[in-house]
Amino acid sequence: MSLTRRSMLTAALIAALACGEDRPPIAPGLPLRADLSGPPDQTLVAAGNIASCATNGDELTAQLVDAIPGTVVALGDNALPRGRAADYHACYDPSWGRYNARTYAALGDRDFDSAGSAAGTFGYFGSRAGSSGTGYYSFDLGAWHVVVLNSNGAYQPYSAGSAQDQWLQTDLAANPGKCLLAVWHHAYFFSSTTSGWTARPPLKTLWNRLYPAGVDLVLNGSEHDYERFAPMTPDGVADPVHGIREINVGTGGEAVWAPTVIAPNSEVRAASYGVLKLSLSADHYGWQFVPIPGQSSSDAGSAACHNATSAAPPPDVPPTVDAGPDLRTQPGSATWLAFRLAHVENDAPWSYAVEWGDGSTTQGSVSSLSPLLTASHTYGATGSYPVRVSVTARDGATGWDTLTAFVETPGTPQVFVGAGDVGTCAKPYPLATGRLLDGIPGTVFLLGDNAYPDGSDSDYQNCFAPGWGRHRKRTHPVPGNHDYEQPGAASYFRYFGVAAGDPGKGYYSYDLGSWHIVALNSEINVSAGSTEEQWLRADLAAHPAQCTLAYWHVPRFSSGTTHLSSTVPQALWQALYDYGADVVLSGHEHNYERFAPQTADGTADPARGIREFVVGTGGSGAYPLGPPIANSEVSSWNHGVLKLTLRDGAYDWQFIPIPGMSFTDAGSATCH
Repeated sequence: MSLTRRSMLTAALIAALACGEDRPPIAPGLPLRADLSGPPDQTLVAAGNIASCATNGDELTAQLVDAIPGTVVALGDNALPRGRAADYHACYDPSWGRYNARTYAALGDRDFDSAGSAAGTFGYFGSRAGSSGTGYYSFDLGAWHVVVLNSNGAYQPYSAGSAQDQWLQTDLAANPGKCLLAVWHHAYFFSSTTSGWTARPPLKTLWNRLYPAGVDLVLNGSEHDYERFAPMTPDGVADPVHGIREINVGTGGEAVWAPTVIAPNSEVRAASYGVLKLSLSADHYGWQFVPIPGQSSSDAGSAACHNATSAAPPPDVPPTVDAGPDLRTQPGSATWLAFRLAHVENDAPWSYAVEWGDGSTTQGSVSSLSPLLTASHTYGATGSYPVRVSVTARDGATGWDTLTAFVETPGTPQVFVGAGDVGTCAKPYPLATGRLLDGIPGTVFLLGDNAYPDGSDSDYQNCFAPGWGRHRKRTHPVPGNHDYEQPGAASYFRYFGVAAGDPGKGYYSYDLGSWHIVALNSEINVSAGSTEEQWLRADLAAHPAQCTLAYWHVPRFSSGTTHLSSTVPQALWQALYDYGADVVLSGHEHNYERFAPQTADGTADPARGIREFVVGTGGSGAYPLGPPIANSEVSSWNHGVLKLTLRDGAYDWQFIPIPGMSFTDAGSATCH
């Protein structure tokens, strides 16, 4: 929904306010009864921080809800900026309002107007926001009992002995032996961007009531990200047997940002717009975070209820899809998509569908899960097309992934931007370089040592993802030595998936416009005659492009004093030189350096030489530079990213520093 359209709707919709205000509330002591028709398993979809007339994120998440039947829960801060009747009808109603008949609402702090009234929320949702003036109530959903609380203590106290606290104890006592879900706006535990702030202690009162009652799950929506915690006690101690699992889903459309201070027991985080889909069964539940198209964050799992009277059946885990990075192609050219299907259950056959975004669909079926599947399509016109790859197992369980296909006219300049040596939790620079990428469209490269200190799963989740993870769908990485601190760089290949190439190799190639791009792995054998060097020569022979760029981690040449120049990649350089390549990018040395074109042995060659850029400036700290070695033209220790603009027969470069640093470098050159 555009701003213009929303502003036009405002006046007309205000006239309809009386309709919402006429709905009679139901007292908190009387649970609402949800529609129990259909199968015994119930679906619930939820998010908070939803609608603002300043963005269209709520419309994107609403399109997800279009495809998910079942009960909807709005987790608070539903209509920005102040939850007034006008905010609901102008900003919320055009998107999430179309599910109002199946929506229950919790109140956020911004659902209270400047006078401290939530009249807009109560008027819009009626009884499905609780009794007017309280905002707490409960309802049954299949075999589950759902408790909705009001965490806005300044307006509706929840402290021990308060009216809300007494009602909660009575409601829990009246519903023994059920699977229990509690919902309110403000998260008790959360990761943040402020040191030392990962909990709201007053909310422990609610947890003190919920924990002994055997509550299984708490949903909140205050934090502007998705975050799932391991089950915990009210004191924040991990308790896999009796603990409450908290999931924050503040991703409804208003805004998202990545936390940098990670709370204990946080298991998964994502700074992506999306919704949480819950599957509620009689004795267990499953969860799935569904991101909007173009964002790749996902999370899924299942668990048994604490109060289940029978053993839960084995969880029905849906299959998953890794559709790989975004595509760039031209009208009339065959576009190939490589994707991977996975399923922990042996539930063959699996059918798949690739929806190309222009009305065309490629379908197929497999009886075994091969490492990689491919599909091709030819677009007829320029544009940006949302591509959806889905897989369905024999039992009907479905998973999917999305990407964007950018179809551009021939000759369109391609932006290629990135750095190496990026993700560390010890310094603020990865967040700053990630913010630079926010303003630079195009394809992102990574030059290795992407997540410090050891390239582990937690390093990628905690230290890389907050700064650069939101750009993963447009990223083409290579590994570094720190990534190989994990055997076989397993976490690196897990995190980047299809985009990282074959896990046994880590090298691959692709085209950007008229340029051929080769991503190489300097952490395995790259000597003359090695498997990788022979592959490189064959790849270059098969792609005789006018302009060629290659990148890997360890630099052939460097004036840095920490690692120095390395002869390890000399055979790769020689192969590239033999086939007329133009540019090489590397990291490893935590600094920036640009060289004049040269041969593999370091001889200046302005006619056929390869220009090297060392760009180890992604955020993990700076290494010192010694006296410039031969052919070094410029260098700096400043953090930042290198932006290349790849044109037909030429390229431009620009080093962009983070705020507070001043070094820049820019220029242009032609291809061989």
